[in-house]
Amino acid sequence: MDKSGLYSRFLESIEYLKDNGKIHKQQDLADTMGVSKSYISDVIKDRGGKFSESFLRRYADTFSEFLNPEYLLHGVGMIGQPTKYQRPHITARASAGFLDGISNAEMIDETGMWELNDFMTDYDFTIEVSGDSMTPEFCDGDIVLARLLRDGSRLPVGRICILDTTDGPLLKEIKRMKRDCIVLHSLNPEYEDFELEYSSLLQVAIVVGSIRSYD
Repeated sequence: MDKSGLYSRFLESIEYLKDNGKIHKQQDLADTMGVSKSYISDVIKDRGGKFSESFLRRYADTFSEFLNPEYLLHGVGMIGQPTKYQRPHITARASAGFLDGISNAEMIDETGMWELNDFMTDYDFTIEVSGDSMTPEFCDGDIVLARLLRDGSRLPVGRICILDTTDGPLLKEIKRMKRDCIVLHSLNPEYEDFELEYSSLLQVAIVVGSIRSYD
């Protein structure tokens, strides 16, 4: 691994812990890790090559409640662990139209995190609406909050859901279940119902809220 990158992220993480009130001085860091203050001082200044990957791994384990080990060790994701209010935002858009033109599933990226106030209902991720087939309740550009369906054996008929398919995510109401497929309904009467084969369905999440901008 690139030691300079590891060292830079280590120093950045110390400031993050201070900024968030998790530690206030080097002694706090030393006490939490069970080492001497002089040792921590040597590591922070990298005296005699005291800073090392093995130290960083121990440090990451010690503060795993607050720091993201993947960021510290590999530079992936955010520096801090998500708070209870943060959930992934899927950058692909959930099509509220026909099956053609859906964003590829490969475009889904869950590294971004959005934070909403604690008065919002419990949810697992947010995703942007694309298209007009679910108007007037859901318009193009709206953000919907969705909770993953843990038990896939019984689909929520009559509920509006995000359906992750082999062609990309869809925003639709599950109208009914058939032997080999499910019938999906659009709220916009200009769009006809259509069938989605079970083999094309990857994951279902129930829509539990939405956000609309009027700018």
